[in-house]
Amino acid sequence: MATEEEFKKNLDFSSDRISTQVRAVALGVLAIVWAIFISTGDNPLVSLRKSSSLVPIVFLCVLALVFDLLHYAASFLSSFDGLDRAQKSVVKEAKPRVGFELFHYAFFFLKQVACAVAAIWVLEVLWVGLQR
Repeated sequence: MATEEEFKKNLDFSSDRISTQVRAVALGVLAIVWAIFISTGDNPLVSLRKSSSLVPIVFLCVLALVFDLLHYAASFLSSFDGLDRAQKSVVKEAKPRVGFELFHYAFFFLKQVACAVAAIWVLEVLWVGLQR
């Protein structure tokens, strides 16, 4: 059986890895869309430039990256608040306010959702567009 400390360590590791993967996938999707936009000649990607889905895909990728930033900002504020409250406490222990924690978790999940939707959407655009 694992201890509470081991679970916390695993959560920190997993959160960091998920965040890294979100950034990589979002930037990869942006690179694919960029390749579509700059394609020329008889490249099969040229026909995909007419897709009206490309701008919302870019928006979702940028949104995922903004949510990633906000996730870490909320985490910082939560830790800062917890530290401040602990320093003012007699027992030198405290929890951050619930609002900071809620924003931290909300942005963590929102960035994953935005990135996943963008990745699936760009795959659909590629699949349908290149089948023609």
